[in-house]
Amino acid sequence: MPPAKKSNRQERSALSSAFTDGVVTALFVFVSSQFDEVAAILAPYMPYLPELAVGIAVLIAGLALFDPVSSWVGGHGALYNPVHNVAFAAAGRGPLSKHISRMVGQAIGGVVGAAAALRAIPPAWQSKFPNFGKGLRPGVSLGSGMACEATLGFLLNLCVLWSIGQKNKYIAFWSPLVATIFLVVAGANLTGPSMNPVVSFSWFFHLRGHALLEHLLVFWVAPLAGALAAGLVWWAAMRPATRRRASRARKPSAPKKTQKAAAASKKTD
Repeated sequence: MPPAKKSNRQERSALSSAFTDGVVTALFVFVSSQFDEVAAILAPYMPYLPELAVGIAVLIAGLALFDPVSSWVGGHGALYNPVHNVAFAAAGRGPLSKHISRMVGQAIGGVVGAAAALRAIPPAWQSKFPNFGKGLRPGVSLGSGMACEATLGFLLNLCVLWSIGQKNKYIAFWSPLVATIFLVVAGANLTGPSMNPVVSFSWFFHLRGHALLEHLLVFWVAPLAGALAAGLVWWAAMRPATRRRASRARKPSAPKKTQKAAAASKKTD
């Protein structure tokens, strides 16, 4: 293929991925805005469970159900969290330029999804919306919030990268979801947590519930730095195996004997 045609095809592929990521992110922000509302409705019918457990159950169900929806809308591989793009780029999974364009698409889609939720969802179902723009929890310092988001972003992306190589489809599907739940519980009293800069930005853009510097450092720099570290660690860990595979691929295979040569060899023996 001539270089110009190949370049044009790559550009179209990057734009297509950015568009589908934007659509999927808009849907996720819109749908996830109702997770807390649904949990609040269900909680009175489950008095034997604490409110946090009901919220976690709704979160698990929501994430599990949204995955096939995102695959149907955006195709297999659609992303709605830029921390995964950073981790994949650092781990050598795809060109950086394509990941950047996808992150831009996600940010635009998130803002559109939050705007749609604020305008289309009835006010009675928006009682939890102010919580989305809160930022750090009371008494949590800027440094502690950054450390929390960076650590959670690091662990989440290590789990995601590990799950990609799993042959068992159930392990590959459920391990990131289960990890997400544990990490949400771990960071609940510090940053929420977010672990998704685009979702945080979507609500910050409309609600402005905390300071701009806090938003940039805690909900963008920290989780992206954690994702970058996870990707580099994974790349370093997988590098020896990649080199071995490349070495085996370059090694010339021994020529196969023809039938005549094999017959002649038998006669001599």
